[in-house]
Amino acid sequence: MKSYINHLKTTRSFGETLPKNYKPTMRSSATFPIQYRAGQLDTICTFMGYWLLKRNIEKVTAIITIRNKDGEKIKVESHVIDSTKSYVFKASQFLKKHKPKSFLGSFEIEIFSAVDMVFPYPAITFSFESKLGKTFVHTCGRIYNDFDDLSQNNNQIVPESGFDLYLDKKYEPFFSFINGPITNNGKKYEIEIIDKKGFKKKFSRKLKKMKPFSTAWIPIFLKDHERKGFSGEKVSIKIKHNFEGFFPRFVAGNIYDSYKAISLTHSYYDTSDDQNPHSIYKNPDKKNYSDSTVSVPIDNRFDAIELVVYPNLKKKSTNLEFLFFDKKGVFKFQSSNVIEIANNTKNIKYIDLLDLIEQEGQKLEFGHCKVVFDGHGAVPTRIKLGLNFSRASKKHNLPSNICFNANVPNKNLTKKPSTFKWCTVFSAKKQMIYLMNSSFVKKYSQNAHIKAKLWRELDDKHLKLNFKINANGVINIFDSLEKRLENFLGKNGIGWITLECNSPFVSGFYVTDFGKGVIGADHLY
Repeated sequence: MKSYINHLKTTRSFGETLPKNYKPTMRSSATFPIQYRAGQLDTICTFMGYWLLKRNIEKVTAIITIRNKDGEKIKVESHVIDSTKSYVFKASQFLKKHKPKSFLGSFEIEIFSAVDMVFPYPAITFSFESKLGKTFVHTCGRIYNDFDDLSQNNNQIVPESGFDLYLDKKYEPFFSFINGPITNNGKKYEIEIIDKKGFKKKFSRKLKKMKPFSTAWIPIFLKDHERKGFSGEKVSIKIKHNFEGFFPRFVAGNIYDSYKAISLTHSYYDTSDDQNPHSIYKNPDKKNYSDSTVSVPIDNRFDAIELVVYPNLKKKSTNLEFLFFDKKGVFKFQSSNVIEIANNTKNIKYIDLLDLIEQEGQKLEFGHCKVVFDGHGAVPTRIKLGLNFSRASKKHNLPSNICFNANVPNKNLTKKPSTFKWCTVFSAKKQMIYLMNSSFVKKYSQNAHIKAKLWRELDDKHLKLNFKINANGVINIFDSLEKRLENFLGKNGIGWITLECNSPFVSGFYVTDFGKGVIGADHLY
């Protein structure tokens, strides 16, 4: 794990000073597992030529390698990326010649540039597509560029954590990764499963021998008795391991009802034992800044919108306060619930924001919740949370499980004149893109103007859109635009949207809901 401060420096975030030994990034890469089942499940990888917009790079080259589960190459393609349009690659296209009934393997996408790309992980969206909908997650796994890349990211070895496992036998929780260039000779690892009351079980496991670049798809519950004894419908996990040769971030989720769908998210660092001096973040201006904040959209089309706090935080007692605003940014009420976290308790906290509204006797059809983290001037630096949108009232039930972070106050960020956001558009009719204009600045009052461009796969053309968000307001940018957007993208077209915002504090999530109970969701890039 790289320290938060080093991460800011090497990615040039918020005006941080570059380290003296800064090394330009000329290769950026991502790896994803492929799950393909004929007529039932497909895997999609998609990206746009954002390097041309964001970095003013004339062109980059994308090398796409398809491997089987043993790491053997079955297809390699080279693509010159000289357009900002949407690029879409499906496993079914690559496997057309082989015509398998099922396939487990991997995508590797490598982006090469003659100009520094800054980030070694590209903005690529990975999706599982089924008859029940699409679920997705951003780049998480990758093969290191060189030894320096490896050593920087292995400065601290910590467990991976921070995602939900469902206990019902209809769900099969898993985690997955693509091995690096080093043969794995059956390394041992340990999993610790924890419920909302802090009850836990530990299991020692051992990987089968993994060849270079082979795919690991690991079921978490191997026997029925391993699911028993826990409280609630879902639990979480810590994975303690010494895997090496690849960035140890896992794709994770739950297989639903024998591969009718698969939820997607990614693991994150367990920082509960982090000894780095920067693991606690001190508020630089307690009078004017909150210690940390996040904003979550409120939309009563869902049955639950659940904030999840996993037991993976550095100990520093912190209170959660919940402030609710309507869509125009008007403050409506504050929840009487104050929830303590990061106090060394081992249980998971599932907080349904719609329930908090109901408990106060209030109604809010559409708006947002600003969650304020109050640590009396200091909080854990890395606060990673889960966000679950669900439609449990439908026949099928597979909620989202977004992994996203709280925002600590950074003075440099307040000096930024703008921000650039973007995301995949899987459906003009079945997708929501929520944008919130909210800040760690306590008396925030800046309205945000958004210049949006929708890009398609067909050609270089784009559709221009403009939006305004009041301070502390929220919008769903696709609301009432479905027909116009579908006409531009095509009926089943996959596009991308870019958002140029004149405020650095615009954040957001994109969510797909095809009306069958399977919810796909992630935060914006």
